[in-house]
Order: sequence, then C-alpha cells, then structure tokens
Amino acid sequence: MCFALIFSISGQKVNLVLVLNKRNQIARSSILKAIEIHKPTFSKEKPLYTELQIEGSEDPRPAICSAIESALINDNTPSIIIDASSIIGSKNQENKARILARKLGIPTISIYERFGMAPNEWQNLNPFERQYLIPMNHPVPVIQTVSYALVMQNMMKNVAILYDNSFVSYVDNKTNFDETIKQLKQRKVSDFMVLASIPILNKLLPAMYENGMISYRYTWLLVTKDIGKLNCAHCNQSTIMFMSPRRVKKIEYDHKHELNLKRIPNSDELEAFFYYDLTRLMLQVIDEMISKAMWPKEITYPKCGEEMNDQQLEERAALKLASEINLEGFYGMFGRFVADDDGFSYQSLLLRLDKVYLWESPPYAYIKQAEYIASFPYGWKMYTTGFFGVEDIERVPKKYFSTVTAINPPFIMKRYNSIKRRIEFYGFCIELLDKIRLAIFNKTGEHFDFDIYEVGDGQYGIKKDDGNWTGLIGALQRKEAKIAVGPVTVMAERESVVDFTVPYYDLVGISLLMKKPISESHIFKFLTVFEGETWLSIFIMYLVSSIALYILDRLSPYSYNSNPRLYAGEPWKRKFDLNESLWFCITSITPQGGGEVPRNSSSKFVVAAWWFICFTLIAIYTGNLAAFLTVARLDPPIETLDDLSQQYRIRYSTVKGSFEEEYFVRRAYIERQFFLKWQKIAFGETEIDPRLRAEYSFWEYPISDKYQRVLTQMHLAKMPKTFEEGVRRVKKSQGANSGFVLLAESIKVKWMAYTSCKFIQSGNEFSRRPLALAVQENDKLRDLLSSAILQLLNERKLERMKEDWWNGNPEKKECENYRHHIEGISIRNIGGVFVIILIGIGVSLISYIFEKLWEFWPWKPGQLRVVTLNDKMREKF
Repeated sequence: MCFALIFSISGQKVNLVLVLNKRNQIARSSILKAIEIHKPTFSKEKPLYTELQIEGSEDPRPAICSAIESALINDNTPSIIIDASSIIGSKNQENKARILARKLGIPTISIYERFGMAPNEWQNLNPFERQYLIPMNHPVPVIQTVSYALVMQNMMKNVAILYDNSFVSYVDNKTNFDETIKQLKQRKVSDFMVLASIPILNKLLPAMYENGMISYRYTWLLVTKDIGKLNCAHCNQSTIMFMSPRRVKKIEYDHKHELNLKRIPNSDELEAFFYYDLTRLMLQVIDEMISKAMWPKEITYPKCGEEMNDQQLEERAALKLASEINLEGFYGMFGRFVADDDGFSYQSLLLRLDKVYLWESPPYAYIKQAEYIASFPYGWKMYTTGFFGVEDIERVPKKYFSTVTAINPPFIMKRYNSIKRRIEFYGFCIELLDKIRLAIFNKTGEHFDFDIYEVGDGQYGIKKDDGNWTGLIGALQRKEAKIAVGPVTVMAERESVVDFTVPYYDLVGISLLMKKPISESHIFKFLTVFEGETWLSIFIMYLVSSIALYILDRLSPYSYNSNPRLYAGEPWKRKFDLNESLWFCITSITPQGGGEVPRNSSSKFVVAAWWFICFTLIAIYTGNLAAFLTVARLDPPIETLDDLSQQYRIRYSTVKGSFEEEYFVRRAYIERQFFLKWQKIAFGETEIDPRLRAEYSFWEYPISDKYQRVLTQMHLAKMPKTFEEGVRRVKKSQGANSGFVLLAESIKVKWMAYTSCKFIQSGNEFSRRPLALAVQENDKLRDLLSSAILQLLNERKLERMKEDWWNGNPEKKECENYRHHIEGISIRNIGGVFVIILIGIGVSLISYIFEKLWEFWPWKPGQLRVVTLNDKMREKF
C-alpha cells in the first residue's frame, strides 16, 4: 500500500509528493515529522496536506497522475516527489513511480538500494535529468559496500557471507543455526562476514562458539546497522571484528531533532534519522533555491503516460537540484548527504570498526581500530588511533596460538563453569599466560590469546624407539601446536626437537610419596599401655583387697577395731572400716604410701600382698609407657632414596612409562657399563699394564650399584600404570614404614601432600630441572615469550603467583605435622592426667556439699532431738 501526500507552501507554491510503502511506517512517520517542524523562510501561508492511499499491489501511476491533475486544478503545481516505496533488500522489481517521474519531468528523489549503480528506470539520463532525478542510496547498501571493500582489501578469498532480513528482506531469520553450521564446517570456510541485526548476532555467536568456530583458526567480521552492543555470555578467550554506524559530532549536527526515540527501536534508529534528515534537506534546498530565484515559477507537464516536448525540457534546464544539495553541505545524524552529478547519491555514513575481546566478561572491551567514511566507490578509511601501529587497510592479524597442555595441579586444572556452561582451564600456568599476554600488549601493542587444548595421552613427552615423541613435545614436533604449557622440565634431549623459553619456575625433580606415619593421639593415650582387661583386673583386685582388709580388721581379735585396750598407750589408733580400707589401698599405689597399717597380723598379710601387686604394676606400667610414647623416635620414616634402597620391608616404584622410570633406567645402565668396564680391567679381559691392573683389582666392586638395586626392586614391586594407581597403592599402606612408596614428579607429590592429610612428601628432591614453556623449533615466538617472562621475574610477580597457588590455595589442607609425634610427647597423649585431676576436684566439691547438708540435717539416726518447750506446752505437761 502506498500514500501520496501533497505539501504546499504559500508564496511560490511548492508541492511535495511522498510515495511510501505501507510496510515502511518508520519512513512515513519520520518524513511527516520533518514536514511538520519545517519553518520555510520565504513562506507566508501554513502548509496544506492532501493525502492519498494507494494499494501496493496496484500500479501507482494512475494514483500519482490523479494527484498531479488535482494539484493542477487547484493551482498547486507539483514540485518534487520523494519516493520511498522500495523495500530495501527485496527482490528487484520495476519501480513505476520512477518511470512516471522521468516521463513527466517531475523533480524526484528516490530511495535506491544498489550502491554505485543507477536504477534501471533511470539509465542513460541526459545532463538535465541528472540534476533533478536523484537516486539516493539507502544506508543498508552503503554499509554493505564498505563491508565488501574491507573484505577485498584484506585479501580474504574464501569468505562465507551471512545475512538476515535486516539486510535482505526476503531472507527468513532462523534462530536454529545447526544446519548452517553443519554446511559451513563441510565447506571448511575460515573467514566469515555476517551482516545482521544485533539480536541475531547475539544468537549466532554462542552457537558458533559452542561448535568451536570462534577461535584462532577463524576470522569473524560482524556488521550491523543497529545501534547497540554485542552480548555473548558464554563466549570466552575470543576476538572478533565488529562494524556499526556512529553518530557525527554535535558541531556537525546542530539540529535539535524532535523524533521520539523512545518509540523507535535501536534497529530502526539509523533509518529513522535517514528519512527525517533527508526530508529536512530537500525542504531546506527548495527554500534556498526559491530565495535565489533558481526554482522555476511555472513548469508545464505532459499528460500522464506521454513524453515531454522540447519546450518542457528547456523549462527544466535551470533545475540544479543535485548541485545545490552538494553546496548545502548538509549533515544528517549519521553522516553528510552527497548528490553526485554522475547519479551516485548517498549519505556518507560514519562507520566504526572495533576489535571486541570476548575473553572479558560483559561489558566487553571495544578497542577502536578505525573509522570509515563511506564514499564512492568503496569509501575511505580514517584511522583515529595509532596504538596498534596500523598504517593502511590490511587483514586483521590472527592473534591466537594453538596451545597444548596436560593436567597437573596446581599448574593446569580443569573445572566446569556453570555460568558459561563449559569446561575451562585454570591454574598457575593459565595465570602466567594471561600475564605474558598483558606484558607483550603493553610492550609491543600486539594483543593475542591462546587456544588451549589437552593432549590425548596426558604426558609431557617421552622419546619412542622410532625417534618420535609422545605428549606435549610430540604435539610440537608434529606442528600440531605452537606452544606447550605446563610444568614441562627442560632436558637436553627435548631441546633437540623443540625450543624452550627462559625458566619461569624453580628447579623441580623427583621425590617420595609416602603414607603419613600413623600415630593415634588422644588425651587418655597413657591408659592404652594396658589393655582394657588388664585395667579391669587391677580394679577387681583393688576392690577385693579393700574388702578383705575391712573384714579381717572387724573379725580379728587383735585389731584395734576389736580390741582397742591392747593399743591404749600407742599413738596410732586407726579403724579400718570400709571407707578407710578403700582409701588405704588406693593411696598405697602412690609413692606417699597408704599411711598407718593395720595392727593385726592377718590384715598385714593382705597389705603386703597388695603392696607387691602395686610395685609390680607400677614398674611394668612405667617401663611400657616410656617405650610406648618414644618408640616412634627409634624408627623414623624413610627420608632419602638411599634409605629406601637399603631396606626391603617397603615396596617402591615409579609409574610405568614415565620420565621417572626413564631416569632410573638410564642411571642403572650407566652403573652397569661402569661395572663391565671395571670387570674387564680387573680380571684380565683387557690388555693393560699388570701394575695398573693390580691397582684396579679388588675383592669387591668399589662403586655403588644403588640404581641397579633400586630398579630391580621396582620391577619386583610391579610398576603402577598411572600416577592415580600408584596413589591408591600408597593409600592402602599401613604406615610410613610398611606398604608402598611412590617415586614421582615432585610437583605431583607435593600437591597430593597439600590436598590430603593421608600423605607426606618425604626427603629432598633429586634430579632437579627447571620448568619452561616449549615452542616449535626455531620459532621466533620463543624470544617474545622469554622477554615477557623475564619482565615478570624482574617485577617479582611470579614469586607472588607461586605463593598464591601453593600456600594460598583454598584446596590446601591444614594437616598436623607428623614430626611432632617423633620429636616429643604432646599434651594430646597425657592430657587425660589433667582431666583426672579436674574430676577429682569436682568429686571433692560434691562431697563437701553433701557433708555440709548432713551437718545441718535435723534428723540423724542414733541421736536425740532437743525441743524447747514454751509456756503453753508446759501447762499441758
């Protein structure tokens, strides 16, 4: 559906005919708002509007002809047509409004969608027609043309270009991109340009990222006509290029617009200002031409469908509409309007190219790379920053490096990020890469990232019999990765196939992983010297002895209790009732003794027997307690490899196929070669001077064979296939002096001891080597990384990182130092003694309370009650 609108200005009457597609309400509302606010300088009458409605499926020419005839009857000569009837991005259709405007010779500005080409209806215009028939390019084809120029000038040959219906109206926007992604992967395209609205881009980015298509292997140029920002909450460690329109400076656009932006979506803001500013421009230009007497006062028109005659052509010779538009130098909100004499008219849009770093959490970092000002044929580029050292339009360099790694806490670890819904790497080395990236960025202005993936076999690198390498070193050797990151030790053999940076970490080697010495500690540990049955027997004997002493003291005729007159002159007069008997037996255990003994002979035999028992028990308890609490110091755990090799109670081994096994195999081989050489010299298998042979001759081999013995014991212990299997065997051990010991990389051993109180790292490390990053052989990247690592070392940042990832790690367990049990007796072992004292004091306080209560108790058995009688009671008696 189309509309025709007549706008008339008094004085010299001017008629604007607006042809608009009903689907384009943004164009209609913007143009009407521009007409409404226009204040013509040379007008005396108020604007008059006549509006016609035309169905879009019909030929618009009869409606336009009818509007023109009506205007002529009312003496309102039609002055100009603004044709906005085409739908941008739609399939090519003949614009009959342009055909009619050319035949009738009506000045027309028609919105056109093919930048750099004249409309088919206006081909081969004569010089006069080029001045008043102006095809104005819509902003969408202008943006497309600049985008294509960027692709061509960057020499991107194999490019997949994706559209949505904001650029091509007949394209159906699909929110499910699975089929599209599948096709792109099959075609193995590496460069992409997407022209779409921001909502579609925000749906496309996560889908592409989840399918691994946003990484260092791919180049992405996202182009939009919307005003807004990207949002890809689940994207990480990615960089894309993003181009969008920008407003001009306020000094260039000094008009206070009256568009209601609250009702205009961000996706339509560019078009709304385009129609609004274009209408303002045409009204202003006509006003200026009338003031300069350049607008013809009378123009005749042929009948609709007929051609103009020569006189009518001459009447239009003075219409220099295109020239006046350029002289006006009119700026819209998003750029200056240009009307070329060759028929290429457009708005010179201001477009900004940003590098967007998706590795930062939203809001993302938008680093401005350049600003484009659209011009024919492709547009020219104006750089607003020299920070990145860019001198001309060139392909954006790929700043990603394929990086291979292997899991080894706390250097490289994996976790599931519930917010981003993906597995991510973290750890000491990941933080190191971030700091290296920042150091290089600050020094050179280059910003790159690392595309990290985990090696399949989980190894650092072992040389195979065919000369190839496994693990991280193998990935570099096969050119599958640029960098190997992790606790990779520097070895001469590895340096023959890869290059290493300067070391970033201290020397690390091999150490022993052992079960923590088992030493149970509790405050009543001193009671565990005797078993429970022994303590029960002692208690029963105590009760029996106390009761026997009580009974004999009461029944014997010679006890003080039975015959006190026999002992009338003696100072000791102790009656052994049940209470005294219990107290006597308990105090007899102490060095102070039980005090006064019974007087009768029968009770003295019981006391003697009880004293003998106490003496024997005290001697046994004292000796066993000392041995029980100090036995750990007499049998300390294994501390060194020499300690391990000189005993046969504990089994030990390395992980099969590991670097540690290779270390022992080579050491044992060297020892074996020395032995064979000595054997030949000492026992005559080699022709040498007899005197020299005598100096080498010994009854036993003079050099240690430690590594041969160690390797033999490892084979007997059956090497675990993985580090985890070795840890399980250590965990099943009964203690540090029995079971199994694992010889492994000290970093892994230290991490196990840090995160579990069941293990210890015993002894000093041996075979120590530095850790460094590995790169491909003869790669210049080594110098760049080494320079950044040296800077971090000088700034002492690596020391702080080491402290944070080891001692400040939240996964570190606070374990009791097992050496405390070896070096002395702790309060945990004898604290029960103090508990007994407290219990004794508590019982005494309770006893005291009962004694006081008994003292004031009015009724006591065996005592008379004294009652004081008052007068009334006396009278009764």
